[in-house]
Amino acid sequence: MKKVGIITFHWAPNYGAVLQAYALQKHLERFDIFVEDINYLPLRNILTLRFFDLYLRRFENIKKAKVMRKFRNKYLQLSPKIYFNNKGLFESQNKYDYVVAGSDQIWNESFMMTAEKNVTLSYYLNFMLDNNKRISYAASFGTNEITANIEKYGIPELKRFKAVSVREENAVAMLKSYGIDAYFVCDPTLLIPVENYEYIIQNKKDNGTVNIFNYLLRGGRESSDLTEKYIIQEACKDMSHLDKKILSVEDWLWKIKTCDLVLTDSFHCTVFAILFHKTFIAINDKNCSMNARIQTLCKRLGLEHRILESYDQNRINGLLKTTDINWEEVDRKIKEWSKESTDFLLNALEIKEKP
Repeated sequence: MKKVGIITFHWAPNYGAVLQAYALQKHLERFDIFVEDINYLPLRNILTLRFFDLYLRRFENIKKAKVMRKFRNKYLQLSPKIYFNNKGLFESQNKYDYVVAGSDQIWNESFMMTAEKNVTLSYYLNFMLDNNKRISYAASFGTNEITANIEKYGIPELKRFKAVSVREENAVAMLKSYGIDAYFVCDPTLLIPVENYEYIIQNKKDNGTVNIFNYLLRGGRESSDLTEKYIIQEACKDMSHLDKKILSVEDWLWKIKTCDLVLTDSFHCTVFAILFHKTFIAINDKNCSMNARIQTLCKRLGLEHRILESYDQNRINGLLKTTDINWEEVDRKIKEWSKESTDFLLNALEIKEKP
């Protein structure tokens, strides 16, 4: 049995971060692979975030971190040893047949330059001295361009990878310009059947459903703020909507599954709206530097018409009235994309698919 370590943002207080980590583990386990998340907790970065949460009295962030920790402890297989910095990760280099970097925005410049005071290349797998063990799956830069710092520090490490895959089409082109062949694959959350997520909420006790699941991450943007206000106060004023309290991961999935409409600017919330066959409006602000993810997802699944790029009442009304999505065709495209992505992953890991 091959042993695979995954290094990702499993520690992030974010629904998408923990669910994509869960999905990649569950998917690889189907092929008789021993898999665990390398329990890398960049201590300086995490303590800095916690300090500012306390200093600024952002108690909802502290509560959310507790919720995510509970999910990780229940559903993720983590390495027994915790690694608090990049230096410590070098101890793990001989423990795995392969290490997979991804998914999520693990290659973003902000983490690389600030997480451990000095430049840290943990998610570029600099601690794996055997290049043939380095693989990325659906990794993301979280931006539409290769910055000077990524070019200087990250690209040389990526050139040492055995196989590279990313979750945005534009990243394939960006890496190609540096002589790196990258594959375009789906996010891990699309690799496993929806039944895996329904298993998580199968014993969920209903503590109330909402008609509108309005989950917005980027407040302060006209596209998000005005759209949410218009839908709740004018277009759908008689429908219940999500309040701002912190939900467990199970509650988060449950409310998406049981609502009538999903309104979001979150990539992973959009993914789960699609997986649960929900009518959705994906706000993808045309001025946002991180908008490639939702655009790529919807384009591949033939759902571009569900994207809202700016506040437009007529467009919103049209999206609210148009609810007839061909889910059979969407599921077919997900299955096809998942198969292509699985082929890449198994080939990189030198594993034959079970008959």
